[in-house]
This record gives sequence, structure tokens and C-alpha cells, in this order.
Amino acid sequence: MSWALSLSRGKARNRREKPASRSMVELGYTPQLRYREWQQADGQRELRLYALLRYEQHDFNCPVDRDYLSDALESLWQRIVPSTAVHLSKG
Repeated sequence: MSWALSLSRGKARNRREKPASRSMVELGYTPQLRYREWQQADGQRELRLYALLRYEQHDFNCPVDRDYLSDALESLWQRIVPSTAVHLSKG
């Protein structure tokens, strides 16, 4: 099982004096700029630019506490506008 915590660069609209990237660094992250490309059902290709904040892999046989990343998410939700720009993916 893997977890990815990321910030959608196209959605974040933080204040000009404190951009989202600076907020992430202040929280201790080292963002890695990535992109994801996919094809929609109607055939249109989509491209999303995002900053990968954290990626972890865990053993499927070991349960992970469901509140494991709740503090990290709360901190990001409080600083990133809109909070919907913050994503947690489980795969």
C-alpha cells in the first residue's frame, strides 16, 4: 500500500505575500514538482501539475492507523487556499 500527499499547483491560490510553495517548505516539506497525464472518457487528454510532498510505501499486511496523516493534512488545510488543492492518495 502506498500513500501520496500532494498539492495541486493549478488550484492553490494563496496570498501573494506567502505563496503555497513557501508554506509547504515552512511545514518541513521538500516539494517535488511532478505531472500526471491521462485520457478522459470523451478522449480529451488532461495534464495536472502538482507538488509531491510525501510518498510512503507500507506493507499490506500491517494495518496503518487511519489518523496517521491527520495532523499533516490539518496543517496544510489551514495554510493552503483553497483546502481542496491538498490531496491524499492511497494506492
